[in-house]
Amino acid sequence: MVYLDTDSEIKDFIKVLDPSSTDGVLVVGDDNMIQKAVTSLLSRDDFKTTPLWSLPIGAVPVGIWNGLINSMCEKTVVPKWFYNVLQSVLQNNTKRRNVLEAKVVSDDSQPIEQSKTSSANTYALLGIEWNIWRDIELGGGFGASDRHKKPANPNDHRGVLTTLSVSSPISWSRNFGALWRSTWYWLRSSENNTQIYPHDDSKTSSNFFADSSVTISEKKQKKSRVKLARLTYTPICTGCSKCWEKKLMSYKESNLQVNAKKSTSLLGRIFGFSLNSNNNKSNIDGMESEEIQQQIKAKCSIENPACDELKELVVEKASGFTITPEGDHIRLDILRHSTSYWDHIQQFRSWLLSQPYSFKSGSQVILCDKLRLFPGQTENEYYWIDNDYFEAHPIEVNLRRNAVNFFM
Repeated sequence: MVYLDTDSEIKDFIKVLDPSSTDGVLVVGDDNMIQKAVTSLLSRDDFKTTPLWSLPIGAVPVGIWNGLINSMCEKTVVPKWFYNVLQSVLQNNTKRRNVLEAKVVSDDSQPIEQSKTSSANTYALLGIEWNIWRDIELGGGFGASDRHKKPANPNDHRGVLTTLSVSSPISWSRNFGALWRSTWYWLRSSENNTQIYPHDDSKTSSNFFADSSVTISEKKQKKSRVKLARLTYTPICTGCSKCWEKKLMSYKESNLQVNAKKSTSLLGRIFGFSLNSNNNKSNIDGMESEEIQQQIKAKCSIENPACDELKELVVEKASGFTITPEGDHIRLDILRHSTSYWDHIQQFRSWLLSQPYSFKSGSQVILCDKLRLFPGQTENEYYWIDNDYFEAHPIEVNLRRNAVNFFM
């Protein structure tokens, strides 16, 4: 058992974890703690060549944001919920999960070298959010005051909004507080993006996004009620003659790594972590992988001219963007902007009542295999990755299939 003084210390702990004497990692914390553990684990040079590949990670949901655990085990009465969550650990039930990999890119769409930034690669199990609702509730965003230009610490958040209850004065306080914050934001913001993001129509979209932040900093404007971004993406391909061989090789590689064996420590043998069910599970995974290989081979004669085709979209008015893993693809939700004050209040309240990264009201959905997001403005702008904030930069998002082993 390791006690951490700060959330970020979990990265340092995972970096020096001995793979030969570790049976699993159980994180007592919320989403941002799990995200840091997974990022540190996947960033290790020896991840694919040691038993770290099959090292299971679990969580005890004691923090403020527990969206990941809620997505795997529906929340009930707290003692029963904790028991259901820990059952997977006690029974050693594990399953590999897909994760999103976010990499910082420069304005010319070239990935930045790892040595030039300490956060070039970040991994997300839940997703990535960039929207005005986070700005209202947690701080940050274009035009924010010096006091609120940086978001609140994740440990100081209010969490998901509770519904109004006569027996709970706190619920009334929270709901009226949310109403006041959203109203105050509406009164002090604008959705006129030609004022918020001034640019010359003669410029190309690439030039506009490359130098818009300089123009904005010279002319301070009010808060923004919209987010503006340029998107480049490759639409999904279910399999064709152009990509089937690459997908087949990735499944073969994944299957070989899943079946890697490691010795079990004394603690693992005492608590039953070295059960024969693991070997059976590996055999089942192997059978499923063979079926997938056969399906991919069957598509080798299919022609899809749009496979790997790069598309571009400039979004000028949206309340935000949500990027989540969906199956073997990336899902992008472009959230519609508010059409009136009442619509603004309703959307904000719906977002507050929703579990993290599940708010999809009226969104435009794009499924893709690869995505690049170029924000129109980065000053005081922040992405929320698994309920922790990161400075907004142009990023490339990919899906890593079967990336991490999770108790579930």
